[in-house]
Amino acid sequence: MSSETVIKLFQNLPLEFQREVIHFMEFLSVKVNKTPPKTENQKPSLFGHARGKIYMAPDFDEPLEDFKDYM
Repeated sequence: MSSETVIKLFQNLPLEFQREVIHFMEFLSVKVNKTPPKTENQKPSLFGHARGKIYMAPDFDEPLEDFKDYM
């Protein structure tokens, strides 16, 4: 089946089914490439964005004074 035939078939589908075809193609792409495809409206990762902006006290994991009676 040629690309032109696939495009014609796709264009003749209702919009709802076109979306399903696109989702299925994305699913197959992930299955083949083992990575999700990039989309146009995908935001960049913000991993590590707050590094150096957040302070955590060294005794953060220590028991609180208020709970000594319950321990």
